[in-house]
Amino acid sequence: CARMSGFLPTMIVCAAEASRLNHIGLGYKADRMITIPNGVKINNRLGIKNAAYELRKSNNLSERALIIGMVGRFNAVKGHYIFIQAAKKIASQCPNSQFMIVGRDCNKENAKLMEWIRATGIPEKFVLLGQRSDVPTCLKAMDIFIMPSRTEGFPNVLAEAMAMARPCIATDVGDAALILQQFGLIVPSEDPDKMAEAACFLI
Repeated sequence: CARMSGFLPTMIVCAAEASRLNHIGLGYKADRMITIPNGVKINNRLGIKNAAYELRKSNNLSERALIIGMVGRFNAVKGHYIFIQAAKKIASQCPNSQFMIVGRDCNKENAKLMEWIRATGIPEKFVLLGQRSDVPTCLKAMDIFIMPSRTEGFPNVLAEAMAMARPCIATDVGDAALILQQFGLIVPSEDPDKMAEAACFLI
């Protein structure tokens, strides 16, 4: 495909700048490649705010609790283990913090996830919501959003969290730094200490 990229396609469209650069590195013709990033549609901000309040209430999260959350299907690349390790460190410095995890297979039936959470010694501080169709509401229910991914292209969830006006922390993968720019904090991948440090700085 790289050999044909100079004459067969009129244009090659990438959803992420990281993807464009990666393919150029593989030999694709740079002058045939363009990045068109994904977008986020926002509807009914007031409705989302009210729904977020109800979501916190229905999960016994008090108004005084500081909710730090992540969204992502249960998969090694999404960094759940890193998030949980960071959460343990955050909780030791911020006693009123609680941690929300949203995504497919992120529930109490997930034995591996529950093993990691119990190992923190503070399992009562974690709320597992599983797969949801109301991700904007979940994001709005958080006080701080963390994207602990080990790899990404264009991380839609980071753009969604920014659209919900959440303070964001993201690992330096894919287009995360390009999306977040100066409006949040970028930390190294696979580093729960730096992630916790960033969260405590925002707190």
